[in-house]
Amino acid sequence: MALYLDIHSYGSLLLYGFGNGNLPPNALTVHVIGVNMVQAIDKVKWEENKNYQVGNVVHILYAASGGAMDYAVKAGAQFAYTFELPAYKNKDWLDGFLVDPDFIEQAGFETWEGIKVGARSVARSFSNRVQTV
Repeated sequence: MALYLDIHSYGSLLLYGFGNGNLPPNALTVHVIGVNMVQAIDKVKWEENKNYQVGNVVHILYAASGGAMDYAVKAGAQFAYTFELPAYKNKDWLDGFLVDPDFIEQAGFETWEGIKVGARSVARSFSNRVQTV
């Protein structure tokens, strides 16, 4: 498994592990690919939605060890992220988890733009690693 994605709502975040605050050995590459992914999303997002933030889940959100992305890394994924999709009308409480029906298609479109960048980056990373072995 090269790339693992866990898609949640809400917050306009792209998070990576580990959920205990420790960083994976390839943290710099994980972060750079994450930045590239969110830049692709921010180019096509609805203007009123916040720009995405990218970083370790503990430093951006809160401690959350043992989550799916942590498990994916331990299971062999070199790159594992959790998307937190934009909040409903930028709300900051429980109603932020709701999805505006008018946003559903847009959410899929913009998230897919980020996923494509991530998949291509990971493919290049693996291709370069195979060529140097």
